[in-house]
Order: sequence, then structure tokens, then C-alpha cells
Amino acid sequence: AFAEGAGNDQAELYYRASLRVFPASASANFDYGTWLASRGRGAESARYLEYAIQSGFNSSVCYEFLGGAQGGAGNLVAAEQTFAKAVVVYPRSVFLLVRHAEALKRLGRIEDAQVEFSRALMIDPRAARGWQQLIINDIDAAYLASANDNEVASPGDLIPQAAMFSVLHENEILNPNLANSGWRKRMRSIDFGKSH
Repeated sequence: AFAEGAGNDQAELYYRASLRVFPASASANFDYGTWLASRGRGAESARYLEYAIQSGFNSSVCYEFLGGAQGGAGNLVAAEQTFAKAVVVYPRSVFLLVRHAEALKRLGRIEDAQVEFSRALMIDPRAARGWQQLIINDIDAAYLASANDNEVASPGDLIPQAAMFSVLHENEILNPNLANSGWRKRMRSIDFGKSH
């Protein structure tokens, strides 16, 4: 709790102290792992996130954070393996099926990717296309695609929503130019302290 309200240097000290006192804490491992990932330290974060998943923090979003950290760090094989495990645990998760399909595609396994994406299409074709747009083309293109085609879900309609922000973060790590354009630029320019 102290780490969440602290500045960067102090937060890391709190996370490390917490893990020294109670290294088996799935919660502390997950929180520290997501904190590291949010600072572009995906390779470091992966071991904490993996431990958290093995210790019971294993929702679909937890798998996303781990796979996103691995992919953002350039470990595409580990990311694909994470999503392969996730779709075994959550075989009806449209999000994870699409995420796995894209991880397979990044490895050049196009036929396997098509099979996985077709599984997502059979469950919810609109959501599958929406997730695919968001993962591949990012949020501005995904909004545009959904506005032009009612067979593509809008990013705001995708669930789980927490996964959307992890995907956006990974996209920004892979393409830093996204940080100061489109939706992100508009969101960063909003002054939330002013009343409108």
C-alpha cells in the first residue's frame, strides 16, 4: 500500500521490502511485477508476474500482464507460451484467443494463428475483430474500424477492460511514437483537476 502512493524510487524500496518480509505473497509479486512492467522493465517483471500466476493470481488479465511484459521485452516465444497456457485455462476467452493468435503470428506460425482466431470468431465474432484491431493497429485505428463497421466492437465495448490498457501499454513500448499522438495525446492533455 505504501508503494502505491510513493514516488518511483521509494515505491521500489517498499516493494522490495515487502517481498523480503513475505516473499511468497502473490499479491506483492503481482503488484511489483505490474509496476516494473509499467516502467518498461518487462524482462524483470516477468518473473514476479509468473510467480503470482503460479500462486493463484491467475485471472485472464494476469496472464495478459505476463504475456504483455514478455512480448514488450522482446521474448516472443515466452509470450506465446503464456497465452497458450492461458487459453487452456480460459478456453472461451475471446480476448485470450485473439491474443494467442497474434502471438503465434508474431512467431510466423500463420496457420496456427488462423486456427486460434477462428476459435475466437466462433464465440463472439464482433469482439474478436475488435480485439484484433486493438492489438494489431492500436486504439485510434480500432475506434475508426468500429465506427466504419458494426461487425467490429469498439475498444470501449471490449472485456475485460483492464486487458485493454495492458495491450495499449505494450503497443506503446513496441512503438514509442504512439505516446504523443491520437487518443493518448488527448488523454494526457486533459486536466482532471478542472471542473467543466
